[in-house]
Amino acid sequence: MATENDDIARLRRQFGELARTRKRLEERLLYIPDLCPGNLSAIRHKRKTPNTVGGPYHYLCRSVKGRREVIYVPAKDLPRIRALTDAWRTLQRGLRQLKRLNAEMLRLLGRIGEAKRVKEENHEG
Repeated sequence: MATENDDIARLRRQFGELARTRKRLEERLLYIPDLCPGNLSAIRHKRKTPNTVGGPYHYLCRSVKGRREVIYVPAKDLPRIRALTDAWRTLQRGLRQLKRLNAEMLRLLGRIGEAKRVKEENHEG
């Protein structure tokens, strides 16, 4: 019986640690500044004169309503657009991490419930 209580306590501690991790992640994600979905690509164009290359020219590539959109990004706007697309990737990474944390928390809740049920069965018998 002591080991059953120890197992439940251990599972609850693990759950609490995951809950604290999730809370910190949620706080970070809630305060991400403006963002822009998409990726930046740099392209060099061949010039008409031999052995010369122009660029690099930067483009924002993104999907809008299932269609690919490519937008030229002037050099003066590049730092701002780069920051916006970096924020987008940070958000996407955070959402994937939240999904994994939630799945693990659900798994632990199931294990806690099962451990309690077994404990009750052992206590009755």
